[in-house]
Amino acid sequence: MEREISSNTSIRASYVGMHTYRLSITEDLNQIPASTTAFTTTTAVPWADPRSPHANCAQLFSTFNAGEANYRAFELDATHRLQHGLYFDANYTYANNQADNQGDAPSSFAGEVNYGGPTANRFNIKQDLGNVEGTRRHRMLLTGMYQLPFGKGRSFMGGGGLKDAFLGAGILQL
Repeated sequence: MEREISSNTSIRASYVGMHTYRLSITEDLNQIPASTTAFTTTTAVPWADPRSPHANCAQLFSTFNAGEANYRAFELDATHRLQHGLYFDANYTYANNQADNQGDAPSSFAGEVNYGGPTANRFNIKQDLGNVEGTRRHRMLLTGMYQLPFGKGRSFMGGGGLKDAFLGAGILQL
């Protein structure tokens, strides 16, 4: 939504969203579901629980396209075009960025580590959905310009000569 406040000033409110799916995540195919039964081993295979799907392996990593990421942001923007020597542009963003494929966090962004550590629970991948590192939750940016009222063609000290050479009239002519 955009609204004109005056002939040179306007404000805008925007929603920005993106849903990404089929991101790479690594799963341990030998993981057993959560249970109240304690993890046990046998003397024949001391590194794996007999209930695991592949009892001869401790871990069996595989990468699948099962991850997702969601970015949502609300933006406010105010702009004042140059009038009476003043210009400004103000922007505020409130962002929420979540993903379940964050790899070896906190050292990487979501989606950068395709073969990172496995998900905590391959039976419930959404449990790993959390904030993406590096996303600024709140961001404010203010830029502006004020044109000084003196120099050639301005209200003050517009008489020319040496003053104009230093205050903006251009090249000093000898």
